[in-house]
Amino acid sequence: MLSNEKYKGDALLQKTYTVDFLTKKRALNTFNSVLENKAYFMEKWKEGLKSDNVLVRYKSKQFIEILKK
Repeated sequence: MLSNEKYKGDALLQKTYTVDFLTKKRALNTFNSVLENKAYFMEKWKEGLKSDNVLVRYKSKQFIEILKK
């Protein structure tokens, strides 16, 4: 129950959008969800900076720099 996004209050609407209505191709609005939940993701990425994995530290640093712009 605690993992259900609607019960937690983290429900995101319009996760996808239609790219081309003729071919019915849809794309994800992933970056919009990041911007809406900026505080949550910043907290997770700051935890990633403390990781032993070099790739996780590098990606966390990149995402933090992108959101600070």
